[in-house]
Amino acid sequence: MAANPILDQQIIDDPHMKPLEWHKARQNYIGASEVGAILGLNPWKSRLEVYLEKVADEPVIIGMNERMRWGLIHEAVIASEFCRRTGLKVQQWSKGYTSKEFPFLRASADRLIIGSEKGTGILEIKTANGFYAKSWEHEVPLMYYAQLMLQMYCSCHDWGAITVLIDGNELHTHWYSRDEDFLAAAVPQLVDFWKNHVEKRIPPEPQNGEDVQKLYAASLPGKFV
Repeated sequence: MAANPILDQQIIDDPHMKPLEWHKARQNYIGASEVGAILGLNPWKSRLEVYLEKVADEPVIIGMNERMRWGLIHEAVIASEFCRRTGLKVQQWSKGYTSKEFPFLRASADRLIIGSEKGTGILEIKTANGFYAKSWEHEVPLMYYAQLMLQMYCSCHDWGAITVLIDGNELHTHWYSRDEDFLAAAVPQLVDFWKNHVEKRIPPEPQNGEDVQKLYAASLPGKFV
């Protein structure tokens, strides 16, 4: 059984942070949304990219694109529909939690689920287009599963859900219990990434040709690749 997150976890997010301060702060820890890339589960981002962001002299700030903006706009609507369909209630989770054992592992989530006989759970909200609909049909993509598991690990929750709106008109919700076997395998890899790569400033092995280019560019500043 997970411990009480209020008693056992340290609140770490400051809602009054400016964007630059927030991005600088993120260089000091691994967030739940970065776990998939570090574990090799994110098809769009590699562990080397995460490493380069952590050790950069200035934080890498990625602007919000249209997809991200509309995902944020739809978040409240999706949460409301989740409540209507499930009969549960949610509340915003504006604060983050850090692992007591490994303070460089931190997490926040879109909502907390309340009103369940199982106690409080975590709700992660996603949007997707129809091209990726099949990847959500029976289970969630592994990088999002990994994200939810680290959220549970850091906040000491035992269960949660990922709900996704596909093409703006099809809602799927997937329910999960805390996966101790997954965490037992994943957490040591995250610890190794932080202690043996980020802290020591030793880049992980490139995973593809694009990684090689980025590593070369990072090691020879001023060079154009």
